[in-house]
Amino acid sequence: PIRDVSGLARLRGNRIDIEGKGRASGVQVNLKGVVLNPGPTNESVFIVDAKGVPINTVLLDSSPAPVRKALIDLELRGSHDMRTRFWKDAGVGQKFRISSEIQLRGCSCNYRSFPYRVDRLNGTVLWEDDVITFQKLSGIHDETQLAADGRFIRSAGPGRLELKIRAQNAAFDRSLESALPESVHRLWQEFQPSGRFDVDTELSWVQGQPCIVVLPRVKVSDAAITMRSFPWPMRGIEGEFSYEAPRLIIKSVSAQHDDTQIRGRGLATFPAGEPWRVQFDELHVDDLVPNSTFRKALPLQLQRTFDTLNPVGKFSIGTTRQGAVLLSGGYPDGTISSAWDVRMLLADCSLTAGVPIDAIHGRVNIKGNSVGAKTTLSGQLDLDSISVFRQPSGLAHQISRVAGPFSLQDGQFTGGSRAMATPPGRQPAPQVAFADRISGEFIDGKLTLDVVADLNDEPDYRMQVALTRGRLESYAQQYLRGQSNLAGVMNGWLFLWGKGRSEDQLKGRGELQIAPAALYELPLFVQIFRSLRLDAGDRTAFERADVRYNIANSRYNFEAIHLIGNAINLHGRGYVRFDGAMQLDFYSMLSRNRIQIPVLHELAGILGRGWVGVKVTGNVGAPETRMIPIPEFDEALKQFLGTFEQPAPRTMVRPTSTRPSSPPQ
Repeated sequence: PIRDVSGLARLRGNRIDIEGKGRASGVQVNLKGVVLNPGPTNESVFIVDAKGVPINTVLLDSSPAPVRKALIDLELRGSHDMRTRFWKDAGVGQKFRISSEIQLRGCSCNYRSFPYRVDRLNGTVLWEDDVITFQKLSGIHDETQLAADGRFIRSAGPGRLELKIRAQNAAFDRSLESALPESVHRLWQEFQPSGRFDVDTELSWVQGQPCIVVLPRVKVSDAAITMRSFPWPMRGIEGEFSYEAPRLIIKSVSAQHDDTQIRGRGLATFPAGEPWRVQFDELHVDDLVPNSTFRKALPLQLQRTFDTLNPVGKFSIGTTRQGAVLLSGGYPDGTISSAWDVRMLLADCSLTAGVPIDAIHGRVNIKGNSVGAKTTLSGQLDLDSISVFRQPSGLAHQISRVAGPFSLQDGQFTGGSRAMATPPGRQPAPQVAFADRISGEFIDGKLTLDVVADLNDEPDYRMQVALTRGRLESYAQQYLRGQSNLAGVMNGWLFLWGKGRSEDQLKGRGELQIAPAALYELPLFVQIFRSLRLDAGDRTAFERADVRYNIANSRYNFEAIHLIGNAINLHGRGYVRFDGAMQLDFYSMLSRNRIQIPVLHELAGILGRGWVGVKVTGNVGAPETRMIPIPEFDEALKQFLGTFEQPAPRTMVRPTSTRPSSPPQ
């Protein structure tokens, strides 16, 4: 209401000019008007203007009901400049129409359906008939700059608000979280976002109904998230998104964690009252370091797998052409599920699979899923090379072109064939396709590997390694410098088993056969020949070599070493530790005319049936030898040697089904 009204009306013919003023809510209100043809058919125009009119209960009470409801929902506060036009066209029964122009001056609002307070609100509001138009609205929320345009349409039914809002430098903060619908709160708490973003918002609201929000453009900069179910912080997030309930299109996104770089694109859905889902059709993770921070973020079963394998290095992961990475959550129990179909690239990485494996180069294809603490996966190795049994000197055995399947289910890891990783019994060995085993190339031969491991508690593993037609000359060229005359074809197998992650818990047994064999240039045998004082003519190639051994206590225990040749046979036993230190005893039956050692020449035939012995100590790379004195030929040794007085070619025996609880010492 306008009070204290005063003014002047002038009648000139059929025209009345009116001027007046009054006060409303403490400010001056000016009135101008014209009435043509006074009477029932008059045509009239009145203009009321005022500056600095407060938006208060007086204004609300004087507004039409729909406008009053909108102002209440907007919680609009402050003052405005007003210019209102009332007019009526000529004719009987014509009614007054109203149009108004309102200039907001430093106002504030806090829309009840989206309680995100806006201060320093300026702009123009036009009201004509049933349409309220918002033009060039601007405001701030802390450091966020806001601009908006739109309209409110009154009708016989509920009013409808259509508004476009542009926000620059908005923040993922507590006030934004509080303004979002309740259905989004759980999602916010899962990802815990922070940082800044720009967003274009299209808001549509019908009185009495939920507000519909569309975000055609969201640009995120320097943001961060830490998922509650995967607490591995990702920072420096940059991305382009768009949203229309319930779909969030991830046009592009990048992030980092320390030196790890992440980039991708995909689609997320957030249906009301249902689990949310994020699918990356393209995802690349470069230079991932699986350190303790990363492992602690993993589901329990996958965490145990990583702790057991202990991968070290920088790994790069990317989705395959037909693959994807999926995440879903919002379940009542708070669990997060995931699925993936990716390719991993490895460059100079390492891990422990019963034995240390390092210098890993190549690719691994992996499919899998994780629900809560349960993880299942399968994959295929496609590695260029790996290295095993690295010595303190840095020398290691390299295996190339490693390929084959692996899987993890219910904490049970299988690499290659589970059947082949178990020693066969009396029944024939299982028939397993070569593609179902892990294989590689080693010293021009073929190497196969089959391994199973229980990762649920303390790792419990067993594996079989087999070498077929390896070339000793290739081994010598790569690992024994200066031993160019070594040659032979190598076949062998090795079963390993153990618990835990320490090498001293590693146990095994195996056999190796070299036939034909030329071994006389090995430093070990050069020293033995010198100890036996054999001349150059006796240093001929062995026809074959058979070795039977077990592994325990961090050393190779050689139960029997048989080197068979035309001129000389050597039989030995002993051990070589993992660090290269060794103690071996070799024996040979020589005719007396070949024994050039005084005293031993006379007594060998009487006490040793022609046997002579050499003890080898020192290190594999620098062996030391000495003759074994005659008294050391005890009855146990004579029994050991007695079985070789007439040696016959030996066929390599495959392992039996019963794995001994502890190998022979």
